[in-house]
Amino acid sequence: MIYSIIPARSGSKGVPNKNIMEINGIPLLAYSIKVALQSKYIEQILISTDSKKYVEIAKSFGNIKEIMRDELTSHDKASDYDYLIHAIFKERMKMNDSIVLLRPTTPNRKIEVIDKAIEIFKESCNFDSLRSMHPLSEAPEKMFRINSDNSLRPVIGEDLEITNQPRQNFEDAFQPNGYVDIIKVETIMISIKAFGNRIYGFITERVQEIDTLADIEFLKFVFQRGEFNG
Repeated sequence: MIYSIIPARSGSKGVPNKNIMEINGIPLLAYSIKVALQSKYIEQILISTDSKKYVEIAKSFGNIKEIMRDELTSHDKASDYDYLIHAIFKERMKMNDSIVLLRPTTPNRKIEVIDKAIEIFKESCNFDSLRSMHPLSEAPEKMFRINSDNSLRPVIGEDLEITNQPRQNFEDAFQPNGYVDIIKVETIMISIKAFGNRIYGFITERVQEIDTLADIEFLKFVFQRGEFNG
């Protein structure tokens, strides 16, 4: 069985209720539902949420089943593992089932990319999970953290001089982007981790994740330009 889980907690501090903010009159979580409904492989769509309002919105877009989160899986610091294991037990998933995770905060997707990821994962039996990502424009070795006294330290290593090296001197680095993540139920149950230890890197085009109101405005602009896939 291939499930899709759409994680849609209501209590976001950065952008309140961002999972139901609208682009072109459609709430963000609905874009994940729409692409899941188009998949050739996804058999059951679940919304993992702490909000009855979110459930009502989700069900208005298709045959969606709710997994209502408890207090332990809906607080600010709840991890992917927390709500995934909660859904596994609530739905009574089997060890050989898989979960396709479609986060509402990455709404600009193509169905053919989702199904391609599923096909690759089905063929890659020696991987615990698959995570989508796109290339970083800058190497992490060239990035800084700021100390309490406003002095800089490199993200990697201790020598500040490394940050002055040309980008070409470093290996390519990739940022997880929430386009599509796929996990074996067996992996979550046995490893007690959300993605296990052996993860397939699935490279996609660069996509915008929504963390701020400015990100919402940017995606509205992308839609107006006719470059939105949802």
